Amino acid sequence: MTLKHSSLKKSILSVSLALAVSISGSTVFAAESSLSKYDSYMMKAGYPEELIQVLNEEQKAEIFELKAVYAGHKKVTGKLIEANVPNNSKKPAQTSPEPQSLSNFNQYITSSRVSVGGTGFAEFILSYNWNWAYDPIFTAEDKFGLAWTDDFDAISSSARYGYSSEGWQERPITYPNCQGRLTSGGSTQYGYDAYSPGMGIGWAVNLISGFSAPGCGNYTTDKHSGWGQVQIRKAHNNSGNADSTSAKATYFHRELSSEGELQFSKTGPAVTITNKWSYDASPDAGHNWTWYHVNF
Repeated sequence: MTLKHSSLKKSILSVSLALAVSISGSTVFAAESSLSKYDSYMMKAGYPEELIQVLNEEQKAEIFELKAVYAGHKKVTGKLIEANVPNNSKKPAQTSPEPQSLSNFNQYITSSRVSVGGTGFAEFILSYNWNWAYDPIFTAEDKFGLAWTDDFDAISSSARYGYSSEGWQERPITYPNCQGRLTSGGSTQYGYDAYSPGMGIGWAVNLISGFSAPGCGNYTTDKHSGWGQVQIRKAHNNSGNADSTSAKATYFHRELSSEGELQFSKTGPAVTITNKWSYDASPDAGHNWTWYHVNF
């Protein structure tokens, strides 16, 4: 009886493990399948390959679900450093992806026209993605925002954003079987930090200086990335005429104690912040695209 009972337990365990592996494999396959589906749709909808690689899965899913098509994008590369920190007090860059003396801040603004049928509205998805290859001394609450022209209103419930960090293993000799670099975070958040109707919207994220991985010790971050996305719309006149809209994005890194509030202007357009002496600002990223007053 003992032998039979033991064999039964082994059989149940084997089936359970096989089922777990099967479920795990199916989950991974489903995720990969969804991503491939989004990428395939975006290529047919006119998105450049570079942009498909930049946008994350959550952003792609919204584009796919709303049957949006590529309207345009702009990439801006610049330099963002902590102006109030002496060079000799910087933390070691270690395996920083880019030398800190060179361009280290990449930004993308993307516009996508949404299919809304005969509603009489022109609707777009505005996406802002940023990537900062830097190891800042100050890791508090940073802010970034999008401003636009032509009195488009944001669908505030559509606002979402995300943040992730990448870091290097602090003790590779102690943990020889762990990866040298890992990524932390990346989950999607909903809402916004500031919103001005007809002008702009912005978000806030808390940068982290490091994170721990189970069984692998601590990792020090030297690369930060994030994104914000929102739908905007306005009534069109159905004339068939061409129109042009502009958008601008700016990222603000907080160094000093005074907290600022994002502000927006459709003149320009522009994103600014109060108590700006507490922040280092990225180069502005501007984007202009043409659209038509027709149902789409």
